[in-house]
Amino acid sequence: MNLNIFTALKPLHIDGRKEKSAHGPILALPETVKAYIYIPLVGPNGVDIDVKVNLGDPIKVGQVIGIRKDMYVPFFSSVSGKIIDKVDLYHPIVGRPVPHFKIENDHQYQSLSTLKPLPAKPTREQIIQQIKEGGLTGLGGSGFPTYFKYQSAKDVEYVLINAVECEPYLSTDYQAAQLYAEEVMQGSELFRIAANAQKVIIAFKQTKVAIKEALQPYLDQYPLIEIRSVPDVYPMGWERTLVRTVLHREYDKFPLEAKVIVSNLTSAIALNQLVVKGLPVTERILTLSGAGLHQDVNVNVPVGMLMSDVVQAVGGYAMDRVTAFIGGPMSAKAVKDDHFAVQQHFGGFTVLAPISSQEETCLRCGACTSNCPANLQPIEIKLALDSQNTARLLKLDAMKCVECGICTYVCPAKIEVTEAVRLAKTKTRIELAKQVVKAS
Repeated sequence: MNLNIFTALKPLHIDGRKEKSAHGPILALPETVKAYIYIPLVGPNGVDIDVKVNLGDPIKVGQVIGIRKDMYVPFFSSVSGKIIDKVDLYHPIVGRPVPHFKIENDHQYQSLSTLKPLPAKPTREQIIQQIKEGGLTGLGGSGFPTYFKYQSAKDVEYVLINAVECEPYLSTDYQAAQLYAEEVMQGSELFRIAANAQKVIIAFKQTKVAIKEALQPYLDQYPLIEIRSVPDVYPMGWERTLVRTVLHREYDKFPLEAKVIVSNLTSAIALNQLVVKGLPVTERILTLSGAGLHQDVNVNVPVGMLMSDVVQAVGGYAMDRVTAFIGGPMSAKAVKDDHFAVQQHFGGFTVLAPISSQEETCLRCGACTSNCPANLQPIEIKLALDSQNTARLLKLDAMKCVECGICTYVCPAKIEVTEAVRLAKTKTRIELAKQVVKAS
């Protein structure tokens, strides 16, 4: 395995700006604003789902609306009521309007979950099947089907629970760890069983002492779980950085190569709910924060509620024009509007004053390269893309970029380097696909 273990990466602390949302109460939305929810009829890659219900059907909480066709991931209703329409709505992950079922909420929340609680001591196979049937995806923002990680697990030594939440503004994991500390520990142990791992390590920022204080009382009950603090630097929440920092291990493509599986803290809570109660994720804590909002807050939101309705329910926008992101502003792309349905893996909505800057000529300072956690040359990737030098683009290995946003953040010339590398990754995928077709 050819691993690059040398790096010039300098630890980069970014002001978290989490104080306002992190220390207030988690708001419960009034029923009046939860009149309708919208379930997309395509997956996050734009592939149609296998729809299991019809227009006009009555619906209950936990009922399967459809299942992704490319991989087995059920979509559930978060309310009870009736499917009253099929509408096209903007899907921020797909990047275009897609069909959604519109469900009118009867506010009765009658349940029809086909999932059953597992026995007190479930087997590895039972847990993985429950994860699959429960449609659990990475709740740290990735949205990747969780069962994929665990069903292929072999010779795993550690499950690493990521509670770092290194993106500015976001504080959902921070508050969830305190409110649901016991569920975090139970879910982490279930992940350990699912991976057949030797140990679990829950990693959190050293500045977030409240997480340690919340989890520590349960450690005696879970001798195979350890909590460990990590430096408050960005992007500590990236899997590769976290594995390197906590376990001093490197890998090529996937953490499994280093005998590690990484899962999010909120995912551990959701797994515990799946196993103990048989309940899929039908609502989640969402951080709404930034200068573009009247208040910074964490709020419980039903999956499928329109983000525009959520924003208005917590006070609305503080200015006429804003720049908004699903998640944190470092790694997320700005969205076109807020009229989209909240998905289970959305952890936040960051709203800032309009961002505009005059891009200058590259100063050749090397800041983007010296700060890249993936040891890439971001500006060289951009230049290869601009000159349409495909051969050089492939050599620069743009696919290793994790789109953390550091290269744009540190660029004194205000060049949108991260966005250029995103485009370069798309160009690379197309070129590699062409090579496969040509070879066949």
